[in-house]
Amino acid sequence: MIYPSIDEITKGRYNRYSLVIATARCARAITEKEIADTELAKANAEIGTSLPAKKDSSEPKAVKKAIYKLYRDEVVIIND
Repeated sequence: MIYPSIDEITKGRYNRYSLVIATARCARAITEKEIADTELAKANAEIGTSLPAKKDSSEPKAVKKAIYKLYRDEVVIIND
């Protein structure tokens, strides 16, 4: 189970549907940034610059990173 719980993340400010949508969008943005970083590293390798270290398999997945960002209020959900 992922910590923090849904109740801790929402804090009564928004519903679970909003939380799911925000988490998915944030995770997508994180994944796209990681893909862009990987492509940049590959391009640098082709011109002779060294590649950064490979991604650690113990690093949290994009969804877990998104949940932590929502919990720490790094990402804000705007209600219409």
